[in-house]
Amino acid sequence: MRRNSWIVLLLITIVATGAAIWVAMRPEIAGDLDRRAGTMFPELRDDLDLVASLSVKSADGSFTIARGAGGTWGLVEKGGYPVPADQVKKALVALASLEFIEAKTELPERYGKIGVSDVGADGSDAVEIAAKDGDGKVMASLLLGKTKRPEAGTRPAEIYVRVPGEARAWLVSGRFDVKRKAIDWLDKNTVQIKGERIAEARYSWPDSTEVHLSRGAEGAPVTLEDIPEGRKAKAESDLKTMLEVLEFITYVDVAPAEDLDFSDAGEAHLRTFDGLAASVRIKPEADGKESSAWITVDVSAGDDASDEVRQEAAAMADRLDGWAYRLPGYRADRLQRRMADLTEPVEASGTAGATGN
Repeated sequence: MRRNSWIVLLLITIVATGAAIWVAMRPEIAGDLDRRAGTMFPELRDDLDLVASLSVKSADGSFTIARGAGGTWGLVEKGGYPVPADQVKKALVALASLEFIEAKTELPERYGKIGVSDVGADGSDAVEIAAKDGDGKVMASLLLGKTKRPEAGTRPAEIYVRVPGEARAWLVSGRFDVKRKAIDWLDKNTVQIKGERIAEARYSWPDSTEVHLSRGAEGAPVTLEDIPEGRKAKAESDLKTMLEVLEFITYVDVAPAEDLDFSDAGEAHLRTFDGLAASVRIKPEADGKESSAWITVDVSAGDDASDEVRQEAAAMADRLDGWAYRLPGYRADRLQRRMADLTEPVEASGTAGATGN
């Protein structure tokens, strides 16, 4: 019995020694085993302030967010359009906080199953993210693959990842949801002027057509001015939309205004009851799928405006000055309605329409 025990112990020792020698002969596996615990990028956690850029690449495109003067961040491909600092910090902290769970495949033919194939490979749905310092040195980079969401919202997700250039894939835990499209990183809070505040709106176009709407007091019906003979205004709801165009700008693209030609643009001038004024340039555009429009917005306060309105105008002007925004079809259509769109023949309806002069 004792002899058998020694034989078993000897076999175990031989197997363990052989495994150790095999691992030692393959440094990449030894390194993998060393990395099975803790965070993936411990150095990044201590050096977040040294990150100068964050790049994102996927099948949806690639873009870079760079740190500017004063710690501000901007989208390089969009002329440096501001990106909220908290968005960038959230992504960097999430990257630095990823923790190893276990090692996964190192076989390229299996990458696709867990979503960690190189971006650009056939069928790849991975997102590659990289943080670099001011000298362009990569501080951390990662291919993010499929995610296993926890049933309980308080627990972190489990994510398949792979460091670009390395064979080994990993399963890690963390709260990391990278936005794949550049537009989704931007602050959509640009301008908000409620339609009920608008006292007057004038639209004009290069073909000399005009639309003039007014309201005598807040809450009063909207009047469409200068209606052609034989026609009348449609329902007031149609007219109100012309005063609500700046209630909230939902844009799908942004660019420096100087990069676009607004020489043949339409114009809209809106004035509120409390002295706020907005001038909008409207450049219609068709991309083959749906109509859209590029706009610029200049906001100012009149001489009789209160300090509160002046501050409101200054805050909006600070966000809007120098930028052009591309509106989606339904928003663009509102800005491009002409007199024919807002009126109908008098005989077309037996009921009274909106107020018109």
